[in-house]
Amino acid sequence: MSPTSPPEIAVAIIGAGASGLITGKTLLDDGFTNLTLITRDASPGGTWAAERIYPELRLNNVHGEYHFSSLPMPGQGTTRLKGSQLKDYMESFADAFLKGHFRYKTEVLNIRRPKTDGPIVEARDEEGWIVTIRNLKDDSTEQLKFDKIVLCTGGCSQLYIPAELEPPSSVTIPVMHSSKFWTNLEPTLSSLKTTDTLNPSTVVLVGGGKSTQDIATFLCKKGIRTKVVFEKADCFVCAPDAMPAFLRHCRMLSIMSPSMDLRTRLERFLHTTKLGAKIVRAHWKNMQESSYDLLKIPKDSPLRNAHPAQWTIRLNDESNVPESFFTFTNEGKIELISPTRVIGYGDDGKSVKLKNGETIAADMVILGTGYTSSWKPLFDEETASQIGLTRTAPTSFEKWDYETLKDPPAAHPDNEQWSLSVYRGLVPAKSILRHDIAVNGAVFSVGNGYTFETSAHWISSYFLRDPFLKLPSSVEAALAEASRVAAFVRQRWPDILLWVNDSYSANNVFFGWPQHADQLLEDMSLPSMRSGGNFLTWAFCPVSIMELRTLKEERDGNRALFLKQTRI
Repeated sequence: MSPTSPPEIAVAIIGAGASGLITGKTLLDDGFTNLTLITRDASPGGTWAAERIYPELRLNNVHGEYHFSSLPMPGQGTTRLKGSQLKDYMESFADAFLKGHFRYKTEVLNIRRPKTDGPIVEARDEEGWIVTIRNLKDDSTEQLKFDKIVLCTGGCSQLYIPAELEPPSSVTIPVMHSSKFWTNLEPTLSSLKTTDTLNPSTVVLVGGGKSTQDIATFLCKKGIRTKVVFEKADCFVCAPDAMPAFLRHCRMLSIMSPSMDLRTRLERFLHTTKLGAKIVRAHWKNMQESSYDLLKIPKDSPLRNAHPAQWTIRLNDESNVPESFFTFTNEGKIELISPTRVIGYGDDGKSVKLKNGETIAADMVILGTGYTSSWKPLFDEETASQIGLTRTAPTSFEKWDYETLKDPPAAHPDNEQWSLSVYRGLVPAKSILRHDIAVNGAVFSVGNGYTFETSAHWISSYFLRDPFLKLPSSVEAALAEASRVAAFVRQRWPDILLWVNDSYSANNVFFGWPQHADQLLEDMSLPSMRSGGNFLTWAFCPVSIMELRTLKEERDGNRALFLKQTRI
């Protein structure tokens, strides 16, 4: 069995975004001093790294909801964070807690186990991981040896462009992924003519997500004509003013969203009774409709052809501000072409073809087509299958007889597709007994700071083989639980596994992140539902990241107690 004395163990964290940073700090605090964070970026932050932020970028929730208990977020907490503020925070966190543990401008080419004879269920001393890297500064390559790895690569780093939208050589206009727009900003703008000139340029944006909205808004402010093509709009919510903490930070949204196991009487009432279901449906419908009304979205606008708030994770939290995407579309300054999608390029090399048969002339095309799994390039097929990072056929077809899960939107025929088997969204189920690989940042959640930090402590206890950490006793048990979670996700969010990529969908909890965090805390034999309150007020008590500031000491106490009991 591999050694568990932390200083002797070499740990690699792949990725230096928010989940990587908090995982690194937590492991360091637990004694894993031989720790390396590997990133191809020149600075920490991942999505919020200096090279990825742009002028229009803002976090889709209020100030202070995306940080960790060991470093407060500067500011008053009443406005939405800018991308630059997140960048500064991530850099400050890295400098305060992880200095000297980074390998920047380093691309991971491959991760594999040393060659062994036959399958191994538990880790051996001579195993570990071989990580092949490329130094992006001088293009040199080398192999590094680690005992354990944590994948913190997230779901927004590996670009996805559908085959039909890969531009053939006959296309003569610029075509780029939305993530490349901001890094090519100056040459892009200089090539476009504004609407106050002769023959103004037209930019066609593919997709109705947040990235295309931000780009369309920016171009509109610069006087560039834009057309946004999408089949279905993302849902959004919006409030007239900054909501008080007891509403925005409390558990009410999580309670209104059914979870796999209903943990309280209030949740059971809301989701298993007809009266409760009426309250839940009215809540989500009113929240969506009032948001449309607040932003003055016309009744016939394509933006109202959106995913229902109750049934989707494609939901943005918007601000009611002037000169926004919504004000520009209402004024006709941004043209929306929907419901349809781009299916290819015109024969003239300067247009796009739409599914509805139309052709649109374009001077530039920007593809807001999202991202694919960041794990796929890291592992060959054999290794991915061996450790359990490939999709598997469903083995659980359990159905949850909740009133709030009745009459869902029509699902795509492929909704029963294969899915990942990642226990708790943190460890590939096939590798549960090995204690040498984990994942952080792959749980789809709206409470990222809280989710990442709780997960980091769980992973550290897992690597330490803490006796108080409750784990499945076998690979089969871990696989069965992961398959059950996948069955609930398919029922709770129809079609969502067709939309999210693997490295961002090890589990989809979304508004249910407090229940997910409670589950992880209970796995570690720690108190859950930490926001307090009594039977009347608990649902409205703000959930704060500061509830987690003593997790290390609590885990240390559990470990000491267990050792004391074993000596008696």
